[in-house]
Amino acid sequence: MRLQTFYRHFSSSALKGVTEMSSSRTYSDAIRQLNKLQTQFSTLNENRMRNRDLSWQERKLELSKVPLLMKSWLQAIGIKLSEVDALNVIHVAGTNGKGSTCAYIEHLLLTCRREYARPTAIGMYTSPHLVSVCERIKINGAPISQVEFAKYLFEVYERLAAAQQPMPGYFRFLTLLAFYVFIKKGVNAAVVETGVGGEYDTTNIVQNPVISVITSISKDHQIVLGCTLEQIAWHKGGIIKSNGTALTVDQKPEVLQTLKDRALEKGVKLQCIGLDTRLAGFSLPKEQIQNCSVALAATEAFLAKQLCLPALPPSMIQGMELVKWPGRFHIVKDHNIDWCLDGAHNEAGLKAASSWFTGLVQSDRRCSSILIFNQESQRDTATLLLKLHTTLTQEIALEQVIFCTNITSDNDVATNLGQSGLLKIMHMD
Repeated sequence: MRLQTFYRHFSSSALKGVTEMSSSRTYSDAIRQLNKLQTQFSTLNENRMRNRDLSWQERKLELSKVPLLMKSWLQAIGIKLSEVDALNVIHVAGTNGKGSTCAYIEHLLLTCRREYARPTAIGMYTSPHLVSVCERIKINGAPISQVEFAKYLFEVYERLAAAQQPMPGYFRFLTLLAFYVFIKKGVNAAVVETGVGGEYDTTNIVQNPVISVITSISKDHQIVLGCTLEQIAWHKGGIIKSNGTALTVDQKPEVLQTLKDRALEKGVKLQCIGLDTRLAGFSLPKEQIQNCSVALAATEAFLAKQLCLPALPPSMIQGMELVKWPGRFHIVKDHNIDWCLDGAHNEAGLKAASSWFTGLVQSDRRCSSILIFNQESQRDTATLLLKLHTTLTQEIALEQVIFCTNITSDNDVATNLGQSGLLKIMHMD
């Protein structure tokens, strides 16, 4: 069977500023240089196997080296920790909902910028990207252009090389690049998403965030963070800092207690944010209402502390319902086909995505239901598929289930899109 489709205009925001460089060092050159920093799969697998033999305390000791490395790299590229703090960071950690929460916060800050002309420059750093690596670093709602990406990448790369520093890996380099770009662009409100964990995460070089937000926590990355929810929550709670405001969502009791203990260590009271009644009537999955609620609380706390602005009016809040975060509860209409896309990669995320898809199917009994499943990591495939099966098949009948592999490329996807804005997302024989 040949199944082929194209995703039209997959992420229009991700393609803004897509241009070719006229200089000798092009965006393609930058991508090739960046890709050299990726860790080989065999090395990653060896690290995973080694971590399995370490105790949780031994893993923490290994991870504790990361902040020291990041600080040395920052110094090499000419950035002081005080300059990072001057970005006025809203730091977001969690297992699920980090990206969506960042998107909601960014939307509210951009709305304030239009209404009040403050903050003047808003940065956002998230991962991973879907179409172009430029998506990871945004200024005032738009990804930096390919020209700027190449320019800043080579500036950072050459400064590290001149300092004779060991070159950081892919994610660590992009984190350094993001802070470098934010400082160059005069950002005075930055939304920063963690990669994995919190305490020893690459982004946790922020010493004094204005707001720390911890979204829903469940089991994921256990080889790195630990096998229990308490151990995972300990890491996530590491982004809470003294003199900052700490917010979280409804959590399991053991998670919430661990986060409260972490906040107490820093002399901060953790605020648990429930579903905001001002969002009543939003036609969003419950998980997104939760993310909206904590994003709204975080933004209002930020505006009150930094700009002495009052609570946001209803007119500014209503626009949150229209915010889209590509790859999460994402519907793409293609003639008579609805592609329901979700990048869930752990049990909690898959349960939420399955419930969402089930609701869509039940609202139109005439449609056919097909599941397409892809996994590229070393997670427990059997457990994830069991979660999908138990959640989906209790309510709906799947006509087909298709398992597919990845099509990989040395180039950034956006480089190959051309002017058509088409992304080939699947081609199976």
